[in-house]
Amino acid sequence: MDCSIWLPSKLTSDQGKQFESNLFHKLTKLLGIDKIHTTPYHPQSNGMVERWHRSLKTALRARLNHKSWIEELPIILLGLRAVPRSDTNVSAAELTFGKTLRLPGDFYDTDRNVSYDSYEYVQKLRQSIDRLKPRPAARNSKHIFVYPDLKTCNKVFVRNDTVRKTLQPPYDGPFNVIKRSDKIFTLQLPDRKAKFPIDRLKPSYVLNETDVTDETSPQKVYFTQPEIPSPTSCPEIPKI
Repeated sequence: MDCSIWLPSKLTSDQGKQFESNLFHKLTKLLGIDKIHTTPYHPQSNGMVERWHRSLKTALRARLNHKSWIEELPIILLGLRAVPRSDTNVSAAELTFGKTLRLPGDFYDTDRNVSYDSYEYVQKLRQSIDRLKPRPAARNSKHIFVYPDLKTCNKVFVRNDTVRKTLQPPYDGPFNVIKRSDKIFTLQLPDRKAKFPIDRLKPSYVLNETDVTDETSPQKVYFTQPEIPSPTSCPEIPKI
């Protein structure tokens, strides 16, 4: 966690051991940071960071040539922070420092002599940010199917997104529903309570004991074994 620029007021992480440790909780409490975490195996809830991690890994794979990735990391981070984003048309460095970074190639350009008035620059920057609009979602975005019966069911199955064996069932459960919202369900597991996103759940259809009455209970059917004649009682076969 880099706090060289400022301290974050809120920190979102997954439920990895390093983020859920007692040491990390004490550190965030000492620094006055509101620590929240995503639901298990649901990277979509922290999609902005996960998308940036994918770009970082792609850049590392392109640069590695029998070298250590740690040696290549500084130049890759410099490039990612200096490139303009497609939705805002400005780089992360410009949003943080208010100006572009000086890249290695800029040191050889001696013809540029640009001076900025600080007040005028800040005013133009604020006007530009106010004109920014969020980028609309793609029309072909994937629609997530949600079971309609999740609104009323008392028990649900949870999809197991961990690496599993070939014949292992894809769902665990069923588990009792304690609390539900539009996107998050709180379930009672065998040893604890846990929250799960709705796209990992499917309703469980279980018959209650009260649904089975004497009228609908299966009746016993008795079969009588037919008598098998003894060999002595069989008629003799005429000899030919």
